Amino acid sequence: MTKPQVDTLKGVAIIEVIIIHVIALFPEIYWFGFDARSLLMVTIDQICRMSIPLFIFLSWYGLSRKYKGQPAPLLSFWKSRIVKLLPLYLIWAVGIWAMMHVVPKWGFNMEIPLHLKILMGQSDYHLYFVPLIIMLYFIFGFYTYLPKMVRLVGLAIIGVVTIWWYQYLPTFTAQFKWIQPDQIQYLVPLTWLWYAWLGGVAADFNFSHYLAKPFFKKALLLLTVLAAGFLIHDAYAKIHTGTYYSVLLAMQFTRIPVLIYATMLILFLLSTVGHWGEHKTLFSKVGVLSFFVFLAHTSFLRLIPEQYLHPVPIEQWVLGAIITALLLFLSTFFMV
Repeated sequence: MTKPQVDTLKGVAIIEVIIIHVIALFPEIYWFGFDARSLLMVTIDQICRMSIPLFIFLSWYGLSRKYKGQPAPLLSFWKSRIVKLLPLYLIWAVGIWAMMHVVPKWGFNMEIPLHLKILMGQSDYHLYFVPLIIMLYFIFGFYTYLPKMVRLVGLAIIGVVTIWWYQYLPTFTAQFKWIQPDQIQYLVPLTWLWYAWLGGVAADFNFSHYLAKPFFKKALLLLTVLAAGFLIHDAYAKIHTGTYYSVLLAMQFTRIPVLIYATMLILFLLSTVGHWGEHKTLFSKVGVLSFFVFLAHTSFLRLIPEQYLHPVPIEQWVLGAIITALLLFLSTFFMV
């Protein structure tokens, strides 16, 4: 998988993240109705749930291709990763925190002190991803020191542990009251380690070469379609039977149907990578800026669609727009 191909997938993934957050703005009645609209909302949301798993997969896949099975120099590796992420993250984490103080209706976990918001990615609902990815980078450094066969065996072990973890999570989240249930789940590296480790092993063992055979392509396509159907049915049923008390928990990433769907889709993409073009696309251009777009997009969602659906006083909206413009200006000094 070449860099333009990776960037294309990142572009698709960040657009899917935005779609998830846009449709989440709509009233709950859109989800709970026994009608085509409800089914469409659930379908769009669930199909887009491959986004974060794909981001994490691509992270370790690209790093494993870079180091080619050789140990990474730990201190310099960790420093380079953190330096790449931290400046933009701090700009948006602090800026969004300030924005929510001038527009209280936009507030998210406002009772948490700023230093904890930054440390745990709680300045906004999507920023858990940054401390999470830093923790996964930390783990990857040690991953590079494992023999290749240990990495492969480790993938199987992590798969079993992940299935257990997803089954245990509803009990785990009940123990935390000061942070939203899905947020504490997403902050734990084990929640996402399967996708990361799969990315490392897929690069180390060149999965795309072996999966390129016609039989695997057809089988993985069929399995992906079946997994998507299972995923959509599971979420729709949970919403309409009252299995979960909120749409948020019924749709979340930490469900075994999402694990199956995202894994099958990632493997299918690997099986077809030989047919992709090498030229840059609109998606690949978006993918190059995916980290910046990820950090910034919720501010724009509040300024435009959320203002239409759930308006705040115009003077507060203007202050939010000014802060967003300032954050955009500051970001230009740290774009990578």
